[in-house]
Amino acid sequence: MTAANSPSLQQRKAKKLFSARQILAEATQLLQFAKELKDEITGVLHLGIIPTLAPYLLPLFLKSFSEKHPRLKLFVREMTTEEIIVAVRKGKIDIALAATPLH
Repeated sequence: MTAANSPSLQQRKAKKLFSARQILAEATQLLQFAKELKDEITGVLHLGIIPTLAPYLLPLFLKSFSEKHPRLKLFVREMTTEEIIVAVRKGKIDIALAATPLH
């Protein structure tokens, strides 16, 4: 390539600046997409809760939780602490609200 055919220093800088801006724009889009995915929970969630807590705690969060995660199907089951321990170990429930101490 001769000097007459080679891009000027300004042209090369402009091209690199354009590429950097494209990369930054795409990175920004990826970050936004990741944020949107993080906020969207889908699937099924099984919750075990002891009967003494259920009438007090569930009304505090169920409505807002369901509104925030409309694509998540939540199954709530009242259980004793002992039943919860067994269900967690067997993978029958995903999360639990129980009394301590847990044995």
